[in-house]
Amino acid sequence: MIYLDTCYILKCYLAEPGAPEVRELVDVADGVASSVHARVEFMAAVHRHFRENRLTASEMSSVLDAFKADCEQGFWHWLDLDRNVVEYAESVFRTLPNTLFIRAADAIHLSCARQNGFAAIHSSDKHLLQSASAFGLSGINVIP
Repeated sequence: MIYLDTCYILKCYLAEPGAPEVRELVDVADGVASSVHARVEFMAAVHRHFRENRLTASEMSSVLDAFKADCEQGFWHWLDLDRNVVEYAESVFRTLPNTLFIRAADAIHLSCARQNGFAAIHSSDKHLLQSASAFGLSGINVIP
């Protein structure tokens, strides 16, 4: 099983740069997981595409319907956020250098992956990838 952050999940549904590489990665994986908060991040990102006129209302609806169907069919393995995930993220923040930029949502992804036994996280987000090692993970980007 592999762990994807939200930007990679989006590439499974939208024609974004790097989508073919991410879809190929997902096609050969023996399962795909992410933190449950990625569901809300996904919805917000799809709505951003709509708001910025990169998707019509009909296209947005189709994307959201496909995502919902995949969720209902168990394609995505959603990992719960619990106290251990939050406390691990808190403990890592205490040790980070002041030169490392990391957003709270990225820290939740990294902590969730680590606390659920993953050794790596897949993303194209440069800040998340730069922070992965601080959480004891390898950051992998399959997009050239």
